[in-house]
Amino acid sequence: MKSIELSLGKVNVSIENFSLSNIESQAISLRQEIFEKIIKDIEKN
Repeated sequence: MKSIELSLGKVNVSIENFSLSNIESQAISLRQEIFEKIIKDIEKN
């Protein structure tokens, strides 16, 4: 079975923009980045 290694990024939220909406936006962005890394790794193999 093949495995996929990912280094996950960090979600950075400044105090000035500390809102649920901003945190959610950062999380969605990180999720997209992780998904793209997974797809690229699958395509390599």
